Amino acid sequence: MKLPIWSVVALAFLGQFTATPLPGLAQATGQRSATAAPADVVGGQQGAAEQPPAGLPPLDLERLIDIALEENPELKALRHRIEAARDMVPQAGSLPDPMVGIQFSNVPIGTVAFDMTPMTGVQLVAQQALPYPGKLSLRKEVARQVANAAEMDYQERVNGLIGRVKKAYYDLYFIDRAIEITLDNKDLLQNLAATAEELYRQGRVVQQHQVRAHLAVARITDDLLDLRNRKETAQARLNTLLDRPPQAPLGAPGELTRHEFQLSRQALQDVALQDRPLLKSLGATVAQFGAAKRLAVRDLRPDFSVGVAYRIRGSSPMDAVSGRDFWSLSAMAKLPVYAKTKQRKRIDEMQENVARWQAQYETAKNEIFFGIEDAITDLRRLEDEIDLLLSGIVPEAELSLQAGRSAYMVGTADFVTLLDAQIALYKAQLQYYRALSGFEKRLADVEAIVGHRLY
Repeated sequence: MKLPIWSVVALAFLGQFTATPLPGLAQATGQRSATAAPADVVGGQQGAAEQPPAGLPPLDLERLIDIALEENPELKALRHRIEAARDMVPQAGSLPDPMVGIQFSNVPIGTVAFDMTPMTGVQLVAQQALPYPGKLSLRKEVARQVANAAEMDYQERVNGLIGRVKKAYYDLYFIDRAIEITLDNKDLLQNLAATAEELYRQGRVVQQHQVRAHLAVARITDDLLDLRNRKETAQARLNTLLDRPPQAPLGAPGELTRHEFQLSRQALQDVALQDRPLLKSLGATVAQFGAAKRLAVRDLRPDFSVGVAYRIRGSSPMDAVSGRDFWSLSAMAKLPVYAKTKQRKRIDEMQENVARWQAQYETAKNEIFFGIEDAITDLRRLEDEIDLLLSGIVPEAELSLQAGRSAYMVGTADFVTLLDAQIALYKAQLQYYRALSGFEKRLADVEAIVGHRLY
């Protein structure tokens, strides 16, 4: 039987019109979809404009993290801050520098002779301040806690940077996969639009079908433009974290395997209390002001100063000791006579600081626990969404497209049904990769929240 011209056109088009496979689905089910092509990339053909520059290796997430930790200028500045804080510790525990001096005393006006009177002489003086016992060790403890806080602030920034690198990588992964899917579906929709146009010229379909097909092509072209712009932004963000020029070329992210999330809420809270650098930094600050308060209490005790002097004399008339040299010893105490408005107010100030930072610690702990709760909720939702996409939505969208194609071939389904089935599969594929990358990004958030690498 001779087929009508519109059927010949439709057969020619539908012969290459197959549902694009989703590698994650085949991996999850242990088998390949009935319409699956070789499992390389989703969407099959990738446009030449989307290929990374030649010679660039695929992006390795762990390598990117290492580069960021080594090259990020913010971390370099914080490392210098840590070293400066450590250098303050021995300074705080050291005695004040001694004072030495020379005095020319009782020299008669109009002459520089030292042998005219017994009172004239040259005196060499040395003096040392001695803080009350315990003050130096407390000052050293304050400085040590400042250094500890600086180290924990550094670790907090490290964890934050790792999280940002991971999220930038997963963003780039999703955009790359979305571009591949969009390019493939654009080609299919363009072919579908061409078929609709030919069928319309033959009078086999209404003009609305042709318009719907061209509108679908226009929309997916707009999606592609948006994705390409987002890719440039994602690459620039990742390059910035690596301390590279924003426009520096990057390879493509490798295939992503979903991690298993099995930690309980209580386990994550325990890890956060033990490992989160922010809490350790706040704890060090509480300890710093606690030591400062004890130092302020100790300041109610007097500091001392001891000195020794050696007086060189010349022999003069009526000098009972015939010009023999003298020596002197002195001791002084600094009395806290203004303690009510000075030292005791200092104690009150440090106590307020202790209470302030303890409240900051509790606030941070509550926010961390809320962040854990919120992340767990999101992770469970994304897990369910991914499983539903892999086991239901994507396979059903593929089957719906196959059924629509078969029905259209025998004339029991219209053109719009076929078009809608292709668009539905396209959206399902995008939704899968958005959920997969979103799941991994949320895991990166969890790691930053608890302050510990989990994956």
